[in-house]
Amino acid sequence: MVKLFIFLLVLIAEKIAVNGLPESLTGGLKDKRSAFFRKEIQNDEEQTKCAPGIKRFSSLDERKYYSCEEGNGYAVLKTCPGNQLYWPQKEICYQPDEDETQGGQDVRVRRASNQPANNKGRKATIIKRKLLRSDVSLGEFYDAKNDQFLSGVSLWSMEELEKYRKRRFARPSTNYQFDSGKTEDSRMNLMDIDASLKLSFMGGLIEVSGSAQYVRQSDVLTTDETFTLAYKSTSFYNVLPVTAVKNFPKQCDNKQATHVVSKVVYGQNAYYFFKRSVSRKEKKEEIAGSLKVLVKAIPAFSIEGSATVKVEGEEKRFRESVKVRFNGDFKLPGGFPATFEEAVKSFKKLQDYTAQPPDYVNAVPVEVQLTPIQDFCDATDTILVSIGDSLTQKTAEMLSHFNVLSMEINTLLDSGPAFEYPVIRENLNLYKIKLNSKLLKIKEKLQTLLPDIRAGKEGAKELNNLLVENNESPFEFVKSEAFLNSRSLEISALNLLTDGFNEYSLKNFRVADFKQPTRAQIMMNYHHVVVLDVNILQSKQITQKFLQNEKINSSFWYKNDTKASELGTQKKLFKKFLEANQNSNKFGYLISINLRDEYQPIRVQAKRSGVADSLDFIIPDVRQIGKPKVTFVSYDHFKISVTKPNNTWVTHFFVEYWPIIDDSEESKTSLKFAFSQQNTQNVTITNLNYLTTYEFRIVHVTEFGISPKGEKVSVTTKPSSEPTVLKFQSSESSLKISWSEPVYQANGIKIKDYRVVLKDSVGQVVADQQVQYVTNIKFDNLNAVTKYIVTVKAIAEFIRKDSTNTTKKIKEYSHPATLIAYTATNPLNPNLFQANADYYSVTLDLGKSNITQVPRVTGYVVRYSLMDSTGRNIKPGTSRTQSFPGNNDPKKIIGLASGFTYGLEVQEITTVGKSIFSSPVFIVRTDPRVTNGGYSQWTSWSVCNRICGPGQQTRSRTCTNPEPSNGGTNCESLGRSSQTKNCNLKSCFETNIQECSWRAYVEQSSGLIKECTFNKKRSTTSLLVSVKTSVRIHEDPCSYCCARYYVTFNGHECSPVPIDQAITFESRKYDWIPFTIRGFCKLNNYSGNIKVGLNVGQCGSKASIDPDTGNGDFVTSSIIIEEVENVKLYIL
Repeated sequence: MVKLFIFLLVLIAEKIAVNGLPESLTGGLKDKRSAFFRKEIQNDEEQTKCAPGIKRFSSLDERKYYSCEEGNGYAVLKTCPGNQLYWPQKEICYQPDEDETQGGQDVRVRRASNQPANNKGRKATIIKRKLLRSDVSLGEFYDAKNDQFLSGVSLWSMEELEKYRKRRFARPSTNYQFDSGKTEDSRMNLMDIDASLKLSFMGGLIEVSGSAQYVRQSDVLTTDETFTLAYKSTSFYNVLPVTAVKNFPKQCDNKQATHVVSKVVYGQNAYYFFKRSVSRKEKKEEIAGSLKVLVKAIPAFSIEGSATVKVEGEEKRFRESVKVRFNGDFKLPGGFPATFEEAVKSFKKLQDYTAQPPDYVNAVPVEVQLTPIQDFCDATDTILVSIGDSLTQKTAEMLSHFNVLSMEINTLLDSGPAFEYPVIRENLNLYKIKLNSKLLKIKEKLQTLLPDIRAGKEGAKELNNLLVENNESPFEFVKSEAFLNSRSLEISALNLLTDGFNEYSLKNFRVADFKQPTRAQIMMNYHHVVVLDVNILQSKQITQKFLQNEKINSSFWYKNDTKASELGTQKKLFKKFLEANQNSNKFGYLISINLRDEYQPIRVQAKRSGVADSLDFIIPDVRQIGKPKVTFVSYDHFKISVTKPNNTWVTHFFVEYWPIIDDSEESKTSLKFAFSQQNTQNVTITNLNYLTTYEFRIVHVTEFGISPKGEKVSVTTKPSSEPTVLKFQSSESSLKISWSEPVYQANGIKIKDYRVVLKDSVGQVVADQQVQYVTNIKFDNLNAVTKYIVTVKAIAEFIRKDSTNTTKKIKEYSHPATLIAYTATNPLNPNLFQANADYYSVTLDLGKSNITQVPRVTGYVVRYSLMDSTGRNIKPGTSRTQSFPGNNDPKKIIGLASGFTYGLEVQEITTVGKSIFSSPVFIVRTDPRVTNGGYSQWTSWSVCNRICGPGQQTRSRTCTNPEPSNGGTNCESLGRSSQTKNCNLKSCFETNIQECSWRAYVEQSSGLIKECTFNKKRSTTSLLVSVKTSVRIHEDPCSYCCARYYVTFNGHECSPVPIDQAITFESRKYDWIPFTIRGFCKLNNYSGNIKVGLNVGQCGSKASIDPDTGNGDFVTSSIIIEEVENVKLYIL
């Protein structure tokens, strides 16, 4: 009756409140129910936001609930229809049983389960739960509001418990499970922990012990791959019946207890937690797969006695890299396993340590059944409100997210850049401190809020508000994930930036941030330093803004493809530049990681020692070297064309070349050249061997180091020089080409074949022929007046072994000798103007030339000859010629004898040669007059036809004064037309010459520089000495510095006239001065070996400073000695 009365009062109070009656009429009607939801009524006017993913949650009123399905994200308080009640856990309205609505009591006062009681009585309140601790006893009290066992508090004494305890021996079970999860949430799932207990554990209400300590693995990083092997066994269980007589019935009044431990399941659990760190060079998927295969194979391993797991190679190294942590209810002799092999051994022996019948000594509690205390006591139902499934899930998910964020921030702090760069470490530590602080506050609130909700003191709205608050904070998972992802990208980018730089092996390189002292060390130790400034580090301000929920500019450099690509390009260029100059004593290199500069994230600077300002430096790019073009190859040299790069810092270049001998560069030669103002520059590499394959490459030179080496190019010198003395003879339809054999030929090779190619003026091949044992060829059926290009190559055939040591016959061509030849013109038909003929001359009209293009006609030659009596044949020796300009004017021939018949022939003179004469096509008859011939004056004597030994000189005269004509006599009766005489009867002198050359640098200020031994063959000869070299001064510049260079013979200067030269230095320090010394020295009465030396000394009294000198740097220096006949020396 009392309960019914209270219930009626509650209904009346609610009715009055709804109809708005004056407070004076409602005073004194407040009951226990209003106390439960007074606060809720007071806050009705305050809008409550709904947490994401929450559709409904309970209120303090058993018939009311909050709905999030309407209200634009805000909770709306609603009432279940009719007499339905709200089911908090399932978040639905339901029709209660009759006993649930009687007595005016809230259902949560009468039920201690997570489901409505569909059957009468109180038995539907039993809870089954996995244990997270092993010190639990049968009959203990349990506080379901706080998820805590009340140790030592019970209704029974130990003796009574032992009397009523019933042990059941179900079939013992043993099984093992596998799991790859690395989060706290995944470990609890493997342990079969229900959602409510999971929430209490994650909220900090529960401490764990025994095998349950497996759930805490605080040192796991996202870069780790994990795999768990779980071993679970059950042995027996003890049961306490509800009919057991109580020793301590007064404990039924315990306000904290909600349940009694009525069943305890005994067994043993063990968890092997395997962890393998994954380096940045490894693939996580591959490591995860290997770890899974490795662990899942453990149950199948067979190990007998003290045997070990025998593996070798890569698998052994992998197993040794796996770390093991053991959490279990076993007492293992020798301690817990720490290595994979120890884990295998202990797992195989777990069965030996598993509790065995009949006593099951080692078994521990692993699971309990909790019965509501009212089933053992005649007490009022305990208040126990269940929390909705979605709220439980979302709250546990929030706490799990904190666990993940903690794992991610620890991973970032464990990275190399976090150790190396204080700014990154400060940012991450600041976030971690605030994250831990936030999690601690949430757990502190949950430790009060969860028990209060379950006790009915607080509504689920407060838990919803906690989720809302976290969702609006910077620690909302998506926000924090994005922030940490940006930090991870920043660290990954820094890792990529520094990848490949082994600073410990390069003394002239460092990576440092703007706070580290290594930057200053590089600057102090090297005169020339190239700095790659990477202005990308985020300051502490970015984390502070994030923690204050301020908007952060997301345009980070590592998210900008253009900037990231530019940095990647500069990094590659810098790395190659560094490698080309590694361990240099002159050049230093530094990557400086600085605070973010949005406008200039990347800058390359060049710094000189003692100069405060820096210059923007352009790193030489090997791609700008390109592939040098070989423009010419000869038997002893080749020419290349080098392109000037678009980089003003590149001022010089090296040409490195070497003969290919077993792929070695030991005989490499380097020549340095300065870039000219031209875009391309031609370089000749000389002094090479015949028929040898060389490799060469280009290296650019800057003030701050050399570029990476350019692409190798191979070139093979020719077996011989080209054919010489190319000549041609032409007709209007043919060319006869002749040549001489090459002057220089490789040892063991005799040229006997030649390839001759004839091309027209546009490059089309007209003929391509190979000849043997001859040095001439004739091409017929050609076009008249046509330009042809002739190339002749000498062919060398020889035997050579390839890389596989197989003998092969090789054919190589010399460089071509080229000749431009022209076929002759067609003959013309001259015309005679009869009216202009007289006794002694005739005027010819030669007509228009048939040559309309190149070559151009420059003149004509008319040959006129006396004809015999038949008028058809020319009399021998009677031909004369007369030349005319190449215009169309009539051509007058004079000096003809009258009374004779003449035949006329015409020849065209062109810019490329002469045509053949035309056939006699015209006959002229003149009046006869006879003239006898006479000699002209003698010519001068010709030059002797021999330089040494017996020779001859000649002179001649002609029968042209006058010429015989019209049947006159010639000059034979007047004597011979030529004379000879002997000349130059001295003996020939044998040539004896020798050259000594060097390229090595010689630093010498006095004494002997270089000496050459010469074999003088005669005692009556002199020596002609020529010295060619270059020198420079090493002292500071001066107005007059001088050095005397002189030649000695067996240590003595030539007398009376020395061979010497004084060199004055008025230029800057280190400037090179080339010079040559040349002179004769009489060495009569001496033959045999003589040492000829180049020396340096003082200039005498005129020298103000004696400078240091050097010679032979990048040019070839030489001493050339020639034995010559004695010369007369005049001393002035």
